[in-house]
Amino acid sequence: MRSLPALLAVVVCLLLPALSAATPESSLERCQRTAQREALKFSQRTSAAISACLQKVAKELIIKGQATADGAARTCVTAFSRIQNDDPTRTLEAKTRQTISRRCDPGVEPSLEHSAADVLGTGAGVATPLNADELGAWCAWFGGDGEINTVNEWIDCIVSAQSCVAYAGVSVDFPRSLEWLGLAATAMNNLSPPPAAALSAVAAVDNAIDGSVSDDNPEIRCGASLFPATGQMTSYTIQSNGSSGIVVADDGALRVGSGLRFLDNGDGTIIDLNTRLIWEKKVAGDSVVNLADLHDADNAYIWSDELGFMLTTAWDWLDDVNAEGGTGFAGHDDWRIANVKELLSIIDYEQAAPAVSGVWNSGSCAACTVVTDPSCSCTASADYWSSTTRVANPAQAWAVGFQNGDISQRSKSSSNRVRAVRGGL
Repeated sequence: MRSLPALLAVVVCLLLPALSAATPESSLERCQRTAQREALKFSQRTSAAISACLQKVAKELIIKGQATADGAARTCVTAFSRIQNDDPTRTLEAKTRQTISRRCDPGVEPSLEHSAADVLGTGAGVATPLNADELGAWCAWFGGDGEINTVNEWIDCIVSAQSCVAYAGVSVDFPRSLEWLGLAATAMNNLSPPPAAALSAVAAVDNAIDGSVSDDNPEIRCGASLFPATGQMTSYTIQSNGSSGIVVADDGALRVGSGLRFLDNGDGTIIDLNTRLIWEKKVAGDSVVNLADLHDADNAYIWSDELGFMLTTAWDWLDDVNAEGGTGFAGHDDWRIANVKELLSIIDYEQAAPAVSGVWNSGSCAACTVVTDPSCSCTASADYWSSTTRVANPAQAWAVGFQNGDISQRSKSSSNRVRAVRGGL
């Protein structure tokens, strides 16, 4: 006959599955903990791998007094093979993705109690979803498309963001990181055969730390700042280049550049997912001036009051925007007037009158007056001031015509529309 403790042990064992049965809430909580833990481990291990190589390079140069880093080659190959490898399943990123996916993505692990909607926040079955879909605009800084529609896109953002954390840390810990990465690459290239995958990893890290200007000065920026396309999708001219058979296509056929991508932030602003610039929205495009509303699409201002007419200038208006509500429009007081190239970047040359995509000019534009309403947005088919002066005649500044997307010089004493922007500095 079994003892009482033994019987109790059996009962407890039988009850354990019922007591610990997973619920959508507990499953989602494990997902969150796993993502947090694995993200931290990924950034730490990536940083450690790069640091191992750079420490070896430093030893060769500083302690041994060598002119090259050839002695660090094998160490660097081992280190960077953890970042890129001929076997893609063996990289730090792949292992991180796999672990998070198994705990978070029902599409990868069907036995998970929570749903993809519980992670994304759309149609969730739990009271407190993770709302990963709200990270779309932020994740665009790390190369995303501005929307988080799947669990995998959320994991993409986690990996990209933590890669940036690792690279930024390395650039601070090793002020000569770019120089030493170059020496490491040279040493690795001298091996036979050169380790292609590891060298590719070195180049990727070097490019990330170097930033947009290749000058061997750390300028790490997470995600590419992409040059926007014109938006033109229709081809009007395609010519054959003689007997060579080469086809020369126009802009509408080639569509060079990153497609125009804008997102209404719901706070009276629109973010350009290519340039990352944040723009002020306009409303009430009813052809009636309303100077009391700083964001009325029909308001126009002179560039400067050099003639002393005591008129409100675009800069006076900008001061009011930066003081709006006590904290500045949409909670920011660093708004400025865009330069001419920035202003041209939101033109959509597939459109006319006005030459912008729908996010800038909704069908209900004339009737709507609430700047924070995502369905409400206006752009006048008129000239908008830039902050750029015409050097040939400093009494003039460049304006962008939103009727067709042209630019022209305008006397600074003339009145034109103006739209505020922030970021990019």
